[in-house]
Amino acid sequence: MLNLLGLRQNLKIIQVLSKSYCTEQDLINYQGLKKGYKNFLREIQPDVPHSKTNEINFVESNELTRSFVSIFGSKSLLDDVDYDLGNSQIESNYKKNFALKKTRSAMIELGEKYESFKWLFNLAMDSVFYAPSQMAKGGTTSDAVGVLWVNPSDNWNKIDYYELLIHELCHTMIFLYEWQCGIFSNKNRLTDSETFAMSAIRGKRRPLDKAYHSAIVATEILMFRKNIIRDEVQHVLHPETHELISMTLVSLKSVKNIGIEKKMLNERAIEMLDICLSKLKLMEGEISHVHSHQK
Repeated sequence: MLNLLGLRQNLKIIQVLSKSYCTEQDLINYQGLKKGYKNFLREIQPDVPHSKTNEINFVESNELTRSFVSIFGSKSLLDDVDYDLGNSQIESNYKKNFALKKTRSAMIELGEKYESFKWLFNLAMDSVFYAPSQMAKGGTTSDAVGVLWVNPSDNWNKIDYYELLIHELCHTMIFLYEWQCGIFSNKNRLTDSETFAMSAIRGKRRPLDKAYHSAIVATEILMFRKNIIRDEVQHVLHPETHELISMTLVSLKSVKNIGIEKKMLNERAIEMLDICLSKLKLMEGEISHVHSHQK
């Protein structure tokens, strides 16, 4: 949600959650806040392994990788996709080393271009691990907030890596935002197909929590392209901009309508959707204006 809300508002989410684990001075100091935030995560998710320092751990240990694969592979009634993570030991070390090296390089490069990303990503994320899958190219989970799974394609360009990092940082901040403010008024109905809404990126009806995340993440990706990347390149990980705008607008309206009609979203959650809608409509208008002048 970095492009949507800005660095200050995102930091505030982490500060509020970490307040009981920090001194007043720690709350305004990166190292102190990171330490307090990690203590908060350890208490709320005690079974999740955490790095021993304030640096992001790019996981090379097979034992630690297996722990993360087990957490990410656990199923719940809310899961509508089986990502079928494999054990990285069955893959060559080359693939794991390649994935972690390229992800780390992308994180550093993007941080040099985008200081706010560098600040927030290093604060919010704790570990990055590789595992193979035929179903997805990476992800995060509310069962292990701060942990990023990567499984990049060989044909990704550097922008695809950047967008993976922005995509999963956004999911992570939505998890934290939900812990702070709440999002869903009635989580018991999330498995009810009547409350499903259109996903922005997959383009199909999904449980409302997945569709809500998708709509906000897609908006964040589009804002990132507009504000930071600017140059036009072919995208592999996500759809092209004009297509993604259309899909995201459909998703935002679907999520908002279902959320209000079924009384599934709280006021703050609807406000977030309205922020996304206003930014996307403005972007759609700008693109239409450019195209009209090119004809």
